[in-house]
Amino acid sequence: MTDDDLHDTGGSAGKALLLMGLLVGLGLGIGAGYLSFGGGKPDSAMEEEAAPEPMPTNLSTVTLERVAVPIYARRKERSVYIGNYFLNLTVEVSGSENQSRVQASLPRLRHAFIRAISQTDLMREDQPLELDLDKAADILKQAANETLGEGTVYSVLVSSALRVPN
Repeated sequence: MTDDDLHDTGGSAGKALLLMGLLVGLGLGIGAGYLSFGGGKPDSAMEEEAAPEPMPTNLSTVTLERVAVPIYARRKERSVYIGNYFLNLTVEVSGSENQSRVQASLPRLRHAFIRAISQTDLMREDQPLELDLDKAADILKQAANETLGEGTVYSVLVSSALRVPN
């Protein structure tokens, strides 16, 4: 028996065990990284995005045309006047009862919309001179439901936004 024979016994089994150990360690490392970066249990923000509000089957709309609103943006802790806009809005509600409630409350709703818009920075962060339509729709829906009662309005869509030259 030579020295080479003594060192070579069980070499293939040892390599297989080493390879399996490396693969198990790699798998555990990937799993730990997945769990530590929020992959295992979603936080509340992810849960909200994962379960969107179901769309009602009987949506009705009420249109508000040419709602004149002043638009302000926040710049270095100050409110800066951007200009006046004319907005055409579509209010989506579920059912004829909510549609009647919105139509009967149009003056109060216009007031709530103007107040909410003039108190909020609605300009896009990546394009500070463009109106953020999604942010505006969210603010207007919130203002509508505060005015008419929670759950009355399904959504508010900005159909068009026209800036009035100064």
